[in-house]
Amino acid sequence: AEDSMSLKTDRLLFDITEILSRNIRKELDEFQRATNVDNVNEMFFTTVKNKWDELRGDFFATVIREILIEKQEGAYEKWIEKIDEMLEERKEYATKPEDCFRFIAGKPIEKGYKKAKSIMGDMRSKNSNDTETTE
Repeated sequence: AEDSMSLKTDRLLFDITEILSRNIRKELDEFQRATNVDNVNEMFFTTVKNKWDELRGDFFATVIREILIEKQEGAYEKWIEKIDEMLEERKEYATKPEDCFRFIAGKPIEKGYKKAKSIMGDMRSKNSNDTETTE
C-alpha cells in the first residue's frame, strides 16, 4: 500500500510540473500580447521559468510532507482535486505531442523556426528590499 501511495504521489508531482509548464506558457503568451514583441521567450523565459521553478519546489515539499511523511487523512484526495482543477483551468496551454517530440529530439520541429542566439538571465530583483513602504 505504501508503494502504491508513493506512485500516486509521483503522478501528482508530474501533474504539478505540467501545471507549472502551462503557467509558464500562459505568462509568456501574456508578455507577448502586452509588449507585441516577437522574441518574448528570449527576453523573459529565464525570469518566468525561475519564478515557477521556485513555486514547484514549494508545491513538491508540501505534497510530499502532507501525503507521505505526515500521512494526513484525505491529503491525497485534496491534492488530486486541486491539481485536476488547476489542469482544467489551463487546458489551453497543455503540453502537446509535438512539444514532447521537440524535447526528445532536442531540436525545433517547426519549419522556419529561429532559435534564440542567447537567453537573457533572470530579470527579477535579487533584493527583496526594493519595494517602497510608507508609514
